[in-house]
Amino acid sequence: MKIFIIISSLLLISCSPNNTNYDKSDSEINKYFTEQAESFFGNILENKMSFSSYSSDDVSYTIPHNWFDFNIILTDNKQMLKTNGWYFYKKYNQSYIFCKGIDQLEIIPPRSKVGNDVIVEGSSGMQLESDWNIIFVHPKNSTWFECNKNN
Repeated sequence: MKIFIIISSLLLISCSPNNTNYDKSDSEINKYFTEQAESFFGNILENKMSFSSYSSDDVSYTIPHNWFDFNIILTDNKQMLKTNGWYFYKKYNQSYIFCKGIDQLEIIPPRSKVGNDVIVEGSSGMQLESDWNIIFVHPKNSTWFECNKNN
């Protein structure tokens, strides 16, 4: 009986999906960021994390390295970003930062794709080893983020 329970437990653990969502916020801003992310990136988004704190509202996702081509954002989706009020602000280390007022969208390519020697920090997130890191941020009581440093 113990062997059956152990084997069953191992099967359940190994069969669980990799896509884990930690949606800890139901703020209206994070709901808006979720809609924007789904509009821009479609169904390739994984591992949603959503938080709301004193300093910011944040929504982040990962995208497997081979499921996304950044050139699509720069060419095909550029009009979609512009239509939705986002503009390219700057490159910060390995991340690409888009702003909409004080809101920030940060797209950070994986280290394995870019080929830098070490994982580097972005403005609001870290570079991941083999996944794209997509982060939306709305600062509340902070000037930490690039899009609101001068506001």
